[in-house]
Amino acid sequence: MRRYTIFLLLIACTVFSTGLLANDIRVSGADTLLEVRKAKFAPVIDGVMDPIWRSVGETWLTSFGNGTSLPDDKADLYGSFKLMWDDNNIYGLLTTYDEVLFNGMTNSYENDSWEVYFDADNSKGASYDGVNDCQIRFEWQKDVAGADIDGNGIITDVQAGAELMQVDFDAGNGYMIEFSIPLDAIQLSPVAGTLFGFEAQQNDNDGTARDHISKWWAQSGDVGWNNASVFGTAILSDLAVDTVLSVHKAPSAPVIDGLMDDVWKSNSVGVSQTSYGNGTGLPDSRDDLTGDFRLMWDDNNIYGFFTSTDDILFNGMTNTYENDCWEVYLDADNSKGTAYDGVNDAQIRMEWGKDVAAADIEVGGGVTAADVLAAVQAGAEIAQLDFDDGAGWYLEFSFPLDAVQLAGVVGTEFGFETQMNDNDGTARDHITKWWAQSGDVGWNNASVFGTAVLLDAIVTVGVDKIDRAIPTEYSLKQNYPNPFNPSTKINFSILEPGMVSLKVYNLLGQEIATLVNEELNAGAFEVNFNAANLSSGTYFYKLKTENTSLVKKMIVLK
Repeated sequence: MRRYTIFLLLIACTVFSTGLLANDIRVSGADTLLEVRKAKFAPVIDGVMDPIWRSVGETWLTSFGNGTSLPDDKADLYGSFKLMWDDNNIYGLLTTYDEVLFNGMTNSYENDSWEVYFDADNSKGASYDGVNDCQIRFEWQKDVAGADIDGNGIITDVQAGAELMQVDFDAGNGYMIEFSIPLDAIQLSPVAGTLFGFEAQQNDNDGTARDHISKWWAQSGDVGWNNASVFGTAILSDLAVDTVLSVHKAPSAPVIDGLMDDVWKSNSVGVSQTSYGNGTGLPDSRDDLTGDFRLMWDDNNIYGFFTSTDDILFNGMTNTYENDCWEVYLDADNSKGTAYDGVNDAQIRMEWGKDVAAADIEVGGGVTAADVLAAVQAGAEIAQLDFDDGAGWYLEFSFPLDAVQLAGVVGTEFGFETQMNDNDGTARDHITKWWAQSGDVGWNNASVFGTAVLLDAIVTVGVDKIDRAIPTEYSLKQNYPNPFNPSTKINFSILEPGMVSLKVYNLLGQEIATLVNEELNAGAFEVNFNAANLSSGTYFYKLKTENTSLVKKMIVLK
């Protein structure tokens, strides 16, 4: 028997989410897999962060010297990457902060460049296997035709289908690379749940030699260019990424204590913030200011879990927004007015080291801050917990839906933004945002918020092979029991190996669940389906292969 664990989205429309940790969140026991989520639509390869990239977790590299010293500071070498995939390509957005850019060396690896490493079958061999292990190097100011590829002679396949664009920062202190690489060129199977070896590296040359490198996975040395065993591991997720932020329903309420319960890990998203200065410069390093957040909801509350990496924590300013704090912005009806509408637009500020009684709430128009403040504080819970090493803090909260006038209905869209403020002891130095890309905006203008949507919970399903004998026909059995509440079993048989999908639809023909979406061998299979988050009613489930399509009806009765 073999078992697959697949993320199932019980959603009425397919929009963005994530499950595993795509960004570098500081949670004990966090999953070490790099999750690569599926793009609802392809980004434009232009070297610019399209809106779809904003909801993809940002993964920061660790910098170290090349047999010499560490980079002098963030301006010397600092960088991060984002990844997505679809049925045809894997996409990357690579960001380098580097005050001296150089590409005058004969050896391409000695120039300012990015290297991405793939081991498509995750075999982790101690040397490249000649099948699907490869390194692809993108040099600063060189196009895809100049990509340097080491591995199994796939350069022609990659260059034939790849797209690459680079854009330098306006100030000349770095550059951004955006790429698409065909999955078939690197022999990566376009199936959710696929594990593959992966690594990313930056090379830095300040004019004479390669001075420094940075890595995602390896923690020292120039390793990986001929040894796949030192790669990390990534997974292709079937959770979709879109320009709309998915907020999934919590099957149970988290304990508001500043610790990440399991319900957060399995039903929420780690979404990274974009850092920039407050009219000054960028944060000095990742430790100066980086952060991410997660959201969930239930019939009563909206929940948040926010993580701030910050090596200096301060709350001594009179103006609360100048202290280390998080701001959450809500526009419950997503009306996107250019001024707060006095109905349901609000900003709730939570300072480091202060409890819910000190929450600072700003609204506009006819609703007073005191009205909203009283409603939120009457039902809200807020907990904070500093990192053990004092280099940051966790913030966890619950706000009553009725206090922020948010309808607790699946499919509800609302305006949303987050901001993290940083003070290193004298003034607000830096801020980060989820949606807006510049400026201290949002505190009085809901039109610059992003959009979020309330969705059903993420649950898991198991697919078991129950008979090794090759069946005599394609079949889709009636689920049992039927009607059911909340779980049922679905059996099916396939004659030939190939791509198989099993999906659930409502009476309007909308896809609400993906039970199977992967390559299977011939045989008989059983799927356990839990519909705890579906309402009573009639649904259809459809089995589709390259050779057949079969449909049955099921009834949820609660």
